[in-house]
Amino acid sequence: LNGLSKAPTKVLKNRQAYFVIYDNEQDVTQLKTDSQLLKTLFPLDVVASAPGDKYDFVSRYFWPASGGDEDYVTGSIHTGLA
Repeated sequence: LNGLSKAPTKVLKNRQAYFVIYDNEQDVTQLKTDSQLLKTLFPLDVVASAPGDKYDFVSRYFWPASGGDEDYVTGSIHTGLA
């Protein structure tokens, strides 16, 4: 949680990532992360999600623990969100 600029309302987990859930789209779009802290979660990554204003939900996927920063379109994460 220290690697996120805002605490989520809920945290879930599957075998790939922590799913941090926020109340609204703005929380997700304005979220800042600390990649160095998120790296310590290896082998898990972090996906932030919330109900969307125009769509069912929005999400951002952060994967510094696995070698990158942010990936906006990740099929396996969308499967987990579904």
